[in-house]
Amino acid sequence: MTKKIIGIITMFSLMLMVAPVLAEDTTSANANNAALTATANANAAAKAAAAKAKADAKAAKAEAAKAAATASIVCVGKAVGVRETAIQTAFSAYSAAETSALTARASGLSAAWAKTTAKEIKTAVAAVWKTYRTAHKTAAKTHNARVKTAWTQYKTAAKACKPAKEVPIETQSAGDNNIQ
Repeated sequence: MTKKIIGIITMFSLMLMVAPVLAEDTTSANANNAALTATANANAAAKAAAAKAKADAKAAKAEAAKAAATASIVCVGKAVGVRETAIQTAFSAYSAAETSALTARASGLSAAWAKTTAKEIKTAVAAVWKTYRTAHKTAAKTHNARVKTAWTQYKTAAKACKPAKEVPIETQSAGDNNIQ
């Protein structure tokens, strides 16, 4: 029995000696687990930060594209305004020239029909109509050239605005310079 008691005491003392070692192993395992958890948390935070930075960059790029599109729209709008003013000015000049030609025709025809002989009337009427046709053609050609110039300058200005694909660039309407 003494041997049995000595064996139990020996085993008990061995257990007391091993317990701190096991406790140390558990502590280092807990420390390792904590380090691994901290590393995993840091990696997750870094991935989240990278994803946020990527999303922010994409949003900034979209905002810059929107600002550029808005600027090009304003630029093209100004070019349209300049073109339309030039076309209005051309038409006003055409209208004034045509009014002058019609006024001269009316007074010339009045004078022609005041002549006394048929030959004089015929000659005077022909001269008045010839003068009117020349004035009318000159006014029309001048108007058409001014409108063409306005459209050419507009196209150059609109291209310089570098508009986005979705911004329409108008093309010349046949109604703008169909004066014959």
